[in-house]
Amino acid sequence: MKIEEYKCLIKKAENSKNSHSSDPYRLNYHLMPKVGGLGDPNGLCQVKGIYHLGYIYSPIKFDLEGRSPCVWKQYTTKDFINYQDQEIFIYPDSPRDRDGVYSGSMIYENNKFYAYYTGNVRHKGDHDYITSGRKQNVMRVESEDGINFENKTLLMVNEDFPKNLSQHVRDPQVFKYDNSYYMVIGARNLDDEGCAIVYKTEDLKNFKEINILQTDEKFGYMWECRDLIELNGNIFLIACPQGIDHEKFHFQNAHQCGAFLIEGDFRKEYKIKSFQEFDYGFDFYAARTFFDEKGRRILIGWMDMPESPYALTPTSKNGWDQCLAMPRVLIEKDKHIYQKPLEEFKNLRKSHKNFEDKLFENSPTFEMNINLKKEEDLVIKLRKDCTLNYDSNSKILTLDMGTCGDGRTFRKMKLESLSNLEIFSDTSTLEIFVNDGYATISTRIFDLESQVQVQTKNALIDFYELGGFKF
Repeated sequence: MKIEEYKCLIKKAENSKNSHSSDPYRLNYHLMPKVGGLGDPNGLCQVKGIYHLGYIYSPIKFDLEGRSPCVWKQYTTKDFINYQDQEIFIYPDSPRDRDGVYSGSMIYENNKFYAYYTGNVRHKGDHDYITSGRKQNVMRVESEDGINFENKTLLMVNEDFPKNLSQHVRDPQVFKYDNSYYMVIGARNLDDEGCAIVYKTEDLKNFKEINILQTDEKFGYMWECRDLIELNGNIFLIACPQGIDHEKFHFQNAHQCGAFLIEGDFRKEYKIKSFQEFDYGFDFYAARTFFDEKGRRILIGWMDMPESPYALTPTSKNGWDQCLAMPRVLIEKDKHIYQKPLEEFKNLRKSHKNFEDKLFENSPTFEMNINLKKEEDLVIKLRKDCTLNYDSNSKILTLDMGTCGDGRTFRKMKLESLSNLEIFSDTSTLEIFVNDGYATISTRIFDLESQVQVQTKNALIDFYELGGFKF
């Protein structure tokens, strides 16, 4: 498809009076696409007070059969409440990215924005698209204002990567650390082992390989969507390992999303010590981070799970699908990453009620904070028949979606104890912060009933009805 034809189809889709506008599952305080599909968060940064929240966008996903090339689009905001929906800023308009503008990152240096991404090329023919048929090109565009980008440049091709890698090498993250610039990119090697390649650059254009990050024992066949970050003096590699065996209380999704703790120097000698799952729900993947002007490390994930039986939601019938999760502040404590809701989300609160032990309300869009004075059994009922249950004897917290999951069934997590829950419900999302953000549970939910019931003992409950974002 020629790029001008592609742009015409996008314009037609975005200007159509589709049924998506009246879809009751359209969200109030989550970023979602106007039409089509929303994918991985990308190009996250804050510059001169403005947050740039980019994402993979497939605007004609439901207008064509088969694959449609994706683009990069973004929202901008100063306060996480009021947003501007910006125009598409990277199109697949060159031979090196003709089949899609895949994931990457953005950095602001020397008064200029630099966006790095994977230019995807898929050749037709008899290919496995692992060792043949695919090109994963590292590309860069640049901008003075963070809105209009130009100077598309090819930086690396498959042949520039280490020889023991497959053709799955993607999602470049370029960052500054210790007064030098680095890039980390996820990969699958020829032994079907996940890894990450570390590069160094002096000019943000020419990259030299300096290390390969890998676990001693195989941990999945591919690591994608990685971020290498520092929290409180500790180095973590955020990644989405694919191909992990499922366990009763861990790794329950098709693919995983979390962080490796790295001991030593990621540029030289190191050891990967552990992997922490970020989320125990059904829909949290491709998480990326950025450092804001308040000194916060903010994480944003994608509320979907690729290659799962429920990946396509009921909203796709109305011409749109998927959303971004609530932004979360990352805090390290005892080498564990805690996730906290942004303070700015308190500005969504409309009303406040207090309860003890029991609650009966009707609202699909709310924040509810439950603090247990001592550990007790806890039952929360949401919508028609979704339940969140904590058994104080077995120490198991169970989310059972009932008939509200559209293919999502139940998830379990083992806790040493339960002291508090922060629950955020939107029209078709549910995000639960457990024990001050020690763990989270995120899921899409599809039911139009709005009941909220809590039954427990020795609990104080704060209930807030929430408003929505403004555009």
